[in-house]
Amino acid sequence: MRAQTSDVTAALLIWLSDGTRPRSGDFRVNPSVEVFPSFAQAVEHAMVDGYRHAGQLPWIEVGSRVFDPDQVRSARSTVKGLEGRSPYTS
Repeated sequence: MRAQTSDVTAALLIWLSDGTRPRSGDFRVNPSVEVFPSFAQAVEHAMVDGYRHAGQLPWIEVGSRVFDPDQVRSARSTVKGLEGRSPYTS
């Protein structure tokens, strides 16, 4: 699924070879970009689906922020800790 202009708040996931950094526009023109409705879903997919992308690492863009593979990995523990919790209670 290609990213559309309306996907401003969507989380965009691309897989790049180890040692490669995304260039400006990669998230919009890469034909293999995966679009998720939330950052949490993109992170979870990246961690679960990583075995299919040997030699490649996940990069996620949300809005104007880009998360590198280390940030994606560390975000997973935060995302896992929030599962099942209501956003309305502490």
